[in-house]
Amino acid sequence: MTTTPSSAAAIGNAIPHIPTIPQEASNEASDSADSRVGEFSQREFEPLEALLVELMRKGWLSPQDALRQAGTMSLAQRISEMRREHPELNIVDEWRQAGRSRFKAYTLLEKA
Repeated sequence: MTTTPSSAAAIGNAIPHIPTIPQEASNEASDSADSRVGEFSQREFEPLEALLVELMRKGWLSPQDALRQAGTMSLAQRISEMRREHPELNIVDEWRQAGRSRFKAYTLLEKA
């Protein structure tokens, strides 16, 4: 399939805008927030990671939801990267089934 300029523009318009995360004005405030055990600052995340974290805080996130709401087709890879780069996150997963399809859904739990 060849991509024409009009179809490329249509695809680009279908992907939702990913908001940027403002940087904190004070380094002292961010240093004290970063030192708390079990907490993390979203300023450390890339915009896509921040959006995925926010979606997982609201509930379970499936690959189809991630595609629709965040525009990513590789949720498992993004979760793997987030687990490696942000070990303070408590990302849990479970296998789900819809018809004959099996997939993992992810959510974010508070650490005890």
